Parts: sequence; C-alpha cells; structure tokens
Amino acid sequence: MKKVFLLLLIVFSVNKIVAQTNACGAGVTTLTQGATCSPTSGTSNGATGGGTGCTNGTNDDDVWYQFVATATSAIVTVNCNNNFDGVVACWTSCAATTAVTGGTCRDGALAGGVETLNLSGLTIGTTYFIQVYDWDSGSGGFTICVSSPPAAPANDNCSGAIPLTSGASCTMTSGTVAAATQSMAGCVGTADDDVWYSFTPTTAGQTINLNASGSMDPVVQIFSGGCGALSSLSCNDASYTTGGNGTSNIGGLTPGQTYYIRVYDYWSGAPSTTSFSICAVNFTPPPPNNQDCAGAIAVCQNVYNQATAYSGTGNVLNEINTSSCLSSGEKNDVWYQFTVQTSGNLSFNITPNLAADDYDWAVYNLTNNNCADIYTTPGLQVSCNFSGTAGVTGPNGGSASNSQGSLGTPGNATIPVTAGQTYVVNVSQFSTSTGGYNLNFGSSTAAIFDNVPPRINSLTATPGC
Repeated sequence: MKKVFLLLLIVFSVNKIVAQTNACGAGVTTLTQGATCSPTSGTSNGATGGGTGCTNGTNDDDVWYQFVATATSAIVTVNCNNNFDGVVACWTSCAATTAVTGGTCRDGALAGGVETLNLSGLTIGTTYFIQVYDWDSGSGGFTICVSSPPAAPANDNCSGAIPLTSGASCTMTSGTVAAATQSMAGCVGTADDDVWYSFTPTTAGQTINLNASGSMDPVVQIFSGGCGALSSLSCNDASYTTGGNGTSNIGGLTPGQTYYIRVYDYWSGAPSTTSFSICAVNFTPPPPNNQDCAGAIAVCQNVYNQATAYSGTGNVLNEINTSSCLSSGEKNDVWYQFTVQTSGNLSFNITPNLAADDYDWAVYNLTNNNCADIYTTPGLQVSCNFSGTAGVTGPNGGSASNSQGSLGTPGNATIPVTAGQTYVVNVSQFSTSTGGYNLNFGSSTAAIFDNVPPRINSLTATPGC
C-alpha cells in the first residue's frame, strides 16, 4: 500500500515540473527559428490554465514557448497527436494582450490535425511567445517548430524581371511561382503569386509559349511601359491549360522596345505544383482587318447591310477588357470609325436579320487616344449595351442609361458628340449565328461623315500637254 502511494507522489511531482517548465516566464522552453521545421516534442499533461491569452475552448492546460525572430516573418507549426485538439497563438509578451500579425488564436483543425500560424511584421532579434493548449478539457501531446518562409523568387517584382531570349526559335527559361507574392490586382483570377519576365522583340509580333506543371493554371499578362508605369496589352488565361502547354500571339509591338510579362496561377493559394517554363518567339503578325479597331470600316454612309455575321475577333487579340459592359470582350465582332463633321447627337440602330439574334455594342472616344488604349482606359467608353434581349439595339433614346448589363434594356440614351471628335463603334454578336444585321445611323442629328464631293483647290504646277 505504501509503494502505490509513493508512486502517485512521483507522478504528481513530474507533472508539476512540466507545468512549471512550460509556464510563460522564467524557464519557458525556447525554440529556434530555422530554415526548415525541426519539431520539438511537447505535452500539456499536468499543465494548468494561464488565464490569459486565448479563450477558445477550455484553457485549462496551456503551455508556453518562446523564440527569437531571425527574419521578419515566421511559420509556427503544431502537429497534434490523435487525442489533442490544439489551440495556438503567438504574443508579443507573456501578458498575452497583443497578438503578432498572423498569430491570433488558431483552432482550424480537429484533434490529430495540424495548426499553422503565418507570422509577419516581426522584428529581428526580438523574443516572441507561443501559447498552446487543448481545446477540450483534457490534455495531450504534440510537436512544435518555428521555421522561416521560403524566400520569394528573384523575379517576384517587375524590377527583378528575368529577361527572355526573343528570337526565331523558342529558348525555354524555367520558372516557379512558389513563395511569390502579389504585385498588383490580377486581370483575371487571383494574382497572389505573380512573377515577372521581360523581352525585347526584333519583330512586331511575339508568340509567348508557356509549359505548366501538374496543377498550375497559368495566367499570362503582357505590359508595355516601365515598371513604374505599366500598361496592359494582353491578359490571357484561356490559351494556357492547367498542367499543360499553351501559346498566344501578340502583335503591334515596337521592335527594340522592352515589354514585360507577368505569370501567376489563376487560383488563390499556391498550386501543389508551381513550376513552368516560358519563352518568347518572333513572328510577323498579319495586318489588322475590319474585325480589329485599327482596321475599322470608315463610315461614309448612313446604312450598312451585313448579310452574314462576322466570326472570330480579327488579328489583334483582346482589344476590349472584360471589365467593360461587354463582359465577354470581343465576340464575333466588327469595328466602325468616323470623325464628327457637325455637332449633335449620335444615334444608331442595329437590327438583326434574324429576330432571335442578340447583338451587343460599345462606342469609344478615340479623339486623343489610339486603339491600344481601349483595353486599359475605361474612360474611353462613352456608351455600351450588353442586354440579353434579342432584337433591335442601339443608342436610340430607348433609355436614359449609357451602360446596360445582360439584364438591361436594349436601348441606350443618344450620345452627344462634337465636331472634330473621332469615335469607333464595336458591334458584337453574342448569339454566334450566321445571321447578319442592318446598321443605320440615319436618326443621328450630328453629321458623322463627310459627304461633300472632292474638288481641286489649286495646282502646284502647270500641267503639260
């Protein structure tokens, strides 16, 4: 009987030592922040509640650790045993009143899971304190470590863009989005892991090839200008398949000028596989046609009859940003251009040849701009209609609005225009049928084309016999 009683005293004594060793203050267990996770075994058996810090669950068995920051960010990983449902937090002091950024009380996993704190804003050389306890009223074991996040890639920002070799053939450069951070908002998807490249073409066109690994769903965006004043020329997700090869062409480039490429994974968070390879190859782009803004049809009459609908989007890609009212961008479209001769209101009607066809349109003021600015300068759009209602549509006074979404009406307000201004009109067919349309500017009060016949003003030399 005496032997059993003695054993109980020994167990009690050991448990009290554990609690004292892991109390916040003198004797607290010190962890070392390393490049990788080096687990230290821990237990809350015999510990008593600190009464401060987290109040998630039942704080009756918290234990404490400390570490000296060797970087401005850190990862705290607590791997719980099957009977331990851990709660973890990181504080600036034992008072447990101010949590480190990213170190607020974490209880995301169930018993036997892993709790992770991603700490930021640390001061190198400063000591920080970690609180761990079991959410339930019981206790149990775990391992804990403090590690540094992997370093961001050298081309994490535009200023560190890696130059690609632009030539007649593809010279692949290896890349990764692992540990990359966000530079700016994404053109599509979530650009929380973008990396940068540059190229200097010797021709007016480039083909951008990218081979992605495994689960990576790449987005490729091309910019002109310098890193401090970038202008988006192209944003392409559809051409690059998840974990596969993709390619896209961009024309209208200036040989000898440096351009920038941003690559990121479409989804939030890092993909399970983060590597890819990329190259830039010269190509000679075909000239713009009527389905490109630069090849727009000059308006010289009031009525245009198009017997068969246009298909595709021309030779210049991505001229309309999907942030526009035309949320599908260009779609089976054609462009028209005119310079206002006398001021007044612009009005037109697009009448489908097939009553069920759904035509959409947008008008842009290019008086002081060019076609390439449409994608990046939303203010150039003066009127736009993406109504899902089939039939006649246009800025015909059918409503007081200058912008209609898919649920809007097919009629917009007429557009005031001033002599000397230059406009382009994009007409897109959402229905993708072969039916054409009638475009009629006849209801405009402004004169939008010059109908005065040419005549000789003077002769610079006397003609010979």
